[in-house]
Amino acid sequence: TEIRMQTFDNCWNLTSVTIPNSVTKINETAFCECRNLKTVSFNTNAIGTVFAGNASIEEVIAGDLVTIIPDGAFLGCYNIKTIKIPETVKIGKDVFGCKGTCGDDAYWKYDIFTKTMTISGTGFLKHYGYDFNTQTDIKTPWADFADIIESVVVEDGIDGQIGRASCR
Repeated sequence: TEIRMQTFDNCWNLTSVTIPNSVTKINETAFCECRNLKTVSFNTNAIGTVFAGNASIEEVIAGDLVTIIPDGAFLGCYNIKTIKIPETVKIGKDVFGCKGTCGDDAYWKYDIFTKTMTISGTGFLKHYGYDFNTQTDIKTPWADFADIIESVVVEDGIDGQIGRASCR
């Protein structure tokens, strides 16, 4: 069974998804803009990164038939509060949390488990805040979830000024 492109696109009232092991393929856009999706339960290895970036997801439940959760599967889902995964499941790289760039050779990564944001690299941080030339406010990449960050680590190698970081 396949869940095709945009099958549940813009289903704003969708709060829960259960995917059985009979599903062997899920198109990347199958659940786009499901803004109220809270619970994802799956018993298949076919999830890919279909739920990545959905900030409304709070609970992830993997069934006993799941053997792997791929790289980035829930990357950007920063409101996850409950994760239930069998111990035998192989978990890929950057499955949970958020990450991105914040300058030239400067990177940020948010860990949902420790609620820690780490800034690393060897470059300069981009300027965030009010831009007087364009008269606009330049938001940090982590502004949407700044209120849940509890700790920040700036690693050696970062150059530039760490200014307005917008942690409400």
